[in-house]
Parts: sequence; structure tokens; C-alpha cells
Amino acid sequence: RDLFIVYLKEMKKYKYGYINRDGDVQIPIIFDEAKNFSEGLAGVKLNGKWGYIDEEGNVKIGFNFDEVNEFKNGLALVRMEDKCFYIDDAGQKRFVRTLFRNAKEGINNLGHHIGKSLDGKLKLKAKLN
Repeated sequence: RDLFIVYLKEMKKYKYGYINRDGDVQIPIIFDEAKNFSEGLAGVKLNGKWGYIDEEGNVKIGFNFDEVNEFKNGLALVRMEDKCFYIDDAGQKRFVRTLFRNAKEGINNLGHHIGKSLDGKLKLKAKLN
């Protein structure tokens, strides 16, 4: 089923939820931020932390994360404090086979840019939102 993010402005803040194709509210407009559904789950932020809900609005992975990404091939990259790792759709930590692949995907998925410094060493620059 197709769900679309909708928001309302409350005072100086926005609240997010989801509507269906008919424009009916499917998931209440209560979240601080919301991401699109992928593989049946969507990242939503509530009280400063991110978690995941299903298409019925049920919390499937608790609000424990500082940053989340969409699920791809059964995994989502998340950040908890200064640690980045992948989780499966049950919220269990999963490890990617190689450090290079993990580091490269982690950097790309969290919105960082890779640049080269003048001496040719790899340098990371955080992207400001």
C-alpha cells in the first residue's frame, strides 16, 4: 500500500505522519520527523530519537537511534551516539563482511562526502544539513 508523508505546523514546530492515496490519515501526525517507507518500515523521530514503524503505525524497532536510514536488502545503517552499524528488520545488529565496504557505505549513507587532500590521503568532510 502506498503511504505519503504529511505534516502539520504546531506553533513553531512541525509534526509528521502518513496519509493514504485517498488523503485519509493512515498513521497519526505525531512524529518530530519522518522518512519514506522502504521494505515495509519507515524511520520516524519522536522525542529526539529515531525508531522504525510498519505501515500500520506499529513501532517495530524502538526509539534508540540518533540517525537512521532506509532499509536496503534487509539492512539499515543507523547511528547511536558515535557508533554506526547496520540493523536488520528486527532491530538486531548485523555486520557487513568487509571493513572497506562497511566504511564506504556508512559514509555514503550518512551523507558524508569523501574528498582528497593535497597530499593524496583520504580526508572526510561532514556535510552540513
